Amino acid sequence: MIKLSKYTDALIEKYNKKYQDNCNIVINNLNKLIKDDLYKIGKTNDPVILYNNLKGYLLRFYKQELINSFKLINYDYNHFKNFLITCFIITFFRDKSLAHILFDTLKQNNIITRFILVDDIKYELITPDSTLTLYKIEEYFKNNLDVLNKINNMNSYDNCHEICEYLLTTNENYYSLTGIITNDLEEKIFHSVILDNDIIIDIPNGIIMNQNGYLKIHDFEIINKVNYQELINQDNICKQYDESKTLYPLLRCMIYKLYINN
Repeated sequence: MIKLSKYTDALIEKYNKKYQDNCNIVINNLNKLIKDDLYKIGKTNDPVILYNNLKGYLLRFYKQELINSFKLINYDYNHFKNFLITCFIITFFRDKSLAHILFDTLKQNNIITRFILVDDIKYELITPDSTLTLYKIEEYFKNNLDVLNKINNMNSYDNCHEICEYLLTTNENYYSLTGIITNDLEEKIFHSVILDNDIIIDIPNGIIMNQNGYLKIHDFEIINKVNYQELINQDNICKQYDESKTLYPLLRCMIYKLYINN
């Protein structure tokens, strides 16, 4: 019998192991290429924590050494740039006081050109090859205060599947896209967002932008697309295979489809 929770745990363990290995390779190679001891600078022996804490520092002071280290794991520098753009967006909407530090580094390296407030509703983030339009969550939902209050009271940093499931119940035209996002250094995570016509609503990351722009800066393998009724129909089949009974329905249905496809 299919055991979706066990299958999910095995995938997470596999993804985490690959990401840890990649961080270890990159950090250790950087330590060979530069004079500084990054483990001393970062005050940790954990290469994952070290890499995450120092990536902005490494880009600013050791860009070429960083790119050379990426080559050891066949990691594309362009993916790294897109991830940093995402990091800037997330940081800006969570804590504007910290965003300028990352912005200065990205502008210095010609990853971001400008970031401007267009009007009371939206921002434009301009890169050398595109313009990304971002909408304020509070403005996007200003005509639906019940939804806005619910979002603000949820643990929005973690439960993307729970948030999307809730949003599906509020609008019959919403679809949820659930799949696997590949982040920096090939880190893979399960993620759900809402599709509202051509607009992506990614509440945990504070991102509302058009679909093409979102997919341009995210390596997102979309595995399942459902509206609320389709989710209910799918989950009636999938939940019997969740032996732990703890997976969120959106995640459960996506994992089931991934399992069947593989």
